[in-house]
Amino acid sequence: MFDAGSTGTRVHVFKFKKTPNGAPKLAHETFKAIKPGLSPYADDPEKCTAGIQELLNVAKENVPCDLWKSTPLVLKATAGLRLLPGQKAKQLLDKVKDIFQSSPFLSREDCVSIMDGSDEVEEGNTLVSPCLAPDYEEQWEHAEVVYTIKGQKAGEPLYESCYSKVEKMLYRKVKKAEEAKDMDFYAFSYYYDRAVDIGIIDEKTDGNIKVEDYEAAAKKVCKSMETDQGKNPFLCLDLTYIAALLQELGFPKDKVFKPILKQRMFYSFKMTREFKIMSAKETGNIEQEELLERLIAHCGESE
Repeated sequence: MFDAGSTGTRVHVFKFKKTPNGAPKLAHETFKAIKPGLSPYADDPEKCTAGIQELLNVAKENVPCDLWKSTPLVLKATAGLRLLPGQKAKQLLDKVKDIFQSSPFLSREDCVSIMDGSDEVEEGNTLVSPCLAPDYEEQWEHAEVVYTIKGQKAGEPLYESCYSKVEKMLYRKVKKAEEAKDMDFYAFSYYYDRAVDIGIIDEKTDGNIKVEDYEAAAKKVCKSMETDQGKNPFLCLDLTYIAALLQELGFPKDKVFKPILKQRMFYSFKMTREFKIMSAKETGNIEQEELLERLIAHCGESE
């Protein structure tokens, strides 16, 4: 799986094993990233060849050669290519497809594609977000195209509009784990910072925060931003996303999270997460293991 993002291209080589019930389970993942992404080669697609070949070599090193012909290659491009002029994006994707088809791996006709955007509604060169205040407007240049980013229309309830968009984005992408309500969880990094922003916890004294605190803060912040975007124009989006994501994962609204500073977490986090995941594996608690891995992956991405 190739992830062509705006800042880099990554390859994920997944190895699965069958569980007793026949369902596949991730056994190992190899990862490598290179910079820049594909979009800087928009004017000369041939130059992306070396980077794609480098990532293909990673696949060759990790997939047994007798399985190459049956191992599919897939590349999904995101914002970087989505914002390029149509013909330039197509030329880049066509080049990647040619490289894939020249490799010993399985490459289908639809092996490369651009993912649809889920956070904005495009109107020409204007990006409209239902999670930004009506008075929000900024210019952003990408790939020689200047975009105008705007908030939603005045008079629309900001929280409800934003929550609806977030729900659609998360739909069928998050697996609920019912046992989450009975496990101890800590709020750090992205979750910790937003809790500090809304004054629920203090950086010096810490405290506790519940899922319903994020939700209540999201409603309050979004409501205030209907008339004034404030100092942090993305706070409504952040809080709404956190509230929706945690509930989609299975956390009840009264679930308490223990906030912890990133500096204090750094030294023990890796050891703790491995212990938790190993414990889940040893007890056969597959859903608990998957929940831990999803939360860890999400927190890592926020960094």
